[in-house]
Order: sequence, then C-alpha cells, then structure tokens
Amino acid sequence: VTATPEPTATPKPTEKPTEINKEEEHSVSAASEEAEEATQTVEAENITVPENTSEPASTATPDQNQPSQNEESMEQTDQSVNEVVVTAMTPKPQTAPEDDAILTMDMSKTGKIYAQTLEQIRDQGRKIVLEMSDEVSWSIDGSQMGDEALTDIDLKVTLGKSQIPKEQLEILAEDEVYVEMSLAHDGAFGFTAILSVDLEEAQAGQYANLFYYNESTGEFEFMCAAEISSTGKAEFEFKHASDYVIIISDEMKEQLLTEKAEEMQLAKEVQEQKNLQAKEELPAEEPKKAAGFLALILLASVAIGIGAYLVFKGRSDE
Repeated sequence: VTATPEPTATPKPTEKPTEINKEEEHSVSAASEEAEEATQTVEAENITVPENTSEPASTATPDQNQPSQNEESMEQTDQSVNEVVVTAMTPKPQTAPEDDAILTMDMSKTGKIYAQTLEQIRDQGRKIVLEMSDEVSWSIDGSQMGDEALTDIDLKVTLGKSQIPKEQLEILAEDEVYVEMSLAHDGAFGFTAILSVDLEEAQAGQYANLFYYNESTGEFEFMCAAEISSTGKAEFEFKHASDYVIIISDEMKEQLLTEKAEEMQLAKEVQEQKNLQAKEELPAEEPKKAAGFLALILLASVAIGIGAYLVFKGRSDE
C-alpha cells in the first residue's frame, strides 16, 4: 500500500509585500530633497530651461529581437529606485513688464490739469493717463502734443447729461441705445487726447458712434465710430470739447445724418420756433422785475424817512 503524502500549507503572505528596505527608502528621500533644493535654486536665479529642439525619431517597425517598451519601462523603474532622475521644469509664462514711461494720475477730485503740468508732459515726452472716474479716463502722449500754446483745461466729463435738444436727439438715436456726454472745457485743447469711456449697456464687437452737437448751428456732426472692446470700453480722439452723444449700434452710423436730414431739419425748425417764443416772452417779464425793484426802493425810502423823523422827534422832545 502506497502512503498518501501530507499536503503542504500555503505560505502566509507578508504584511507589506511592496515595501522597500530602509536603505533604499533613505536613498530615495535624500535624492528627493536634493531635487527640490535644485528646483528652488533654478526658480531663484530665474533660469529659463531651453526647450529640446532635436527632431523626433521616426516611427519604425518594432523588431522581435528588441525588448518591448513595457520591458524598457520596467528596467528604468528598477534603476530609478536607487537613482532619482530630475526632469527640467516647464518654464512659467512671461508677462509683459509694465511700461514705466506711462504715468497714471487720479483726477477724481479735480478735473483741471494746469498748463505747467501739460508743458512738463510735452517736454519729457511722457505718456500720461488721467483717471477721471471709474467710467472715464484720458490718455495724453507728450511726444505727440505739438507746439501750440497750452492753457489750464478742465477735462471733467459728465455722462448722461448735455445741452442737446431732446427732440433732435430722439430722432437721431431712434431706437438705438445712446449716452449723452458733456465736457466741462469749452473749445480746443491745443493737443490730441484719447478719451476712454466704459459703456455698461454695450456688447463687445458693437460700435460706439460719436456725434458732436454744434450749439451755434443746432446741427450734429459725425466724428467717428469706435469698436467696443471685450471689457465694454470705447476710445475716441478729441481735440476740442463740447456736447456729444454716443449711439451704440451693431453697425457704423456715418450715413445716419444723411438718412435723417429731413426729420432733423423739421425738428430744428420746431426748436428754433420755441427759442423765438421764449425770447418774445422775455421782455414781458422784464417790466415786472423792474416794477418789483422800484417798489422795493420806494419802501426802503419810506422806511428811511420814517426812521429819520422818529430820531429828530426824539431829540426835540428832550
């Protein structure tokens, strides 16, 4: 009778089969610390690591005798246990440095810039930005100011108000969104300035059509059309100040005045008639004012006379 061999017990698995020995772990930790120190040194010295400009190897048919990619990766992994390979850092994107030649001034408390300051800007050829408010700012390039005489200028800009008659304004703008704009200064600047306006109701890609209102003739003049930026801003060149209107539209409006000529002429005549009536009513009010002043003078004279009489009477009684 053949004896049956006793079964052999399956060996018990280790608690941490993937754990490396302490010497290997210490080697990896030390190498990692050296790699981190080398990385911080590169950042501190702001060294740019050059990109690999070598041409990529052409794709070839794998040879059966050559080891597969998985086998190579395993070999590299085994070697990297005791030797850590530090790869080059990806360069951080570089931002353009701020232009030190541009000077920004807060003009929110006073819109006036003095002739002496303008002359210094021109002599130094500086670029300056005058921040009037959160919605409005001026840009002046001293190198482009020319040689005209300079004076004190109030560059304050008021949005939403102007001296433009409402009847003409509504005909011009029709159903488009518009923004009235009035400049404190009256007349020419003596140089060219760029006005930047934040148009909250505008969309990027639309056009801000600028029209100048000539108060002496009662007519509009098309100045320019600026494309609205992604931040909702539009920029215009200015050489003189007055009342303006910005019409926001999906298209440029350089032909709008021609299209609205008849309607604008009719509105202009109506406005002139109103102004004439106002002038005719003015003389009728002047005599009333004059009579009022005369009455005040007479009352003052009577009061003085009564006062003098009482004074003299008091002295005579004594």
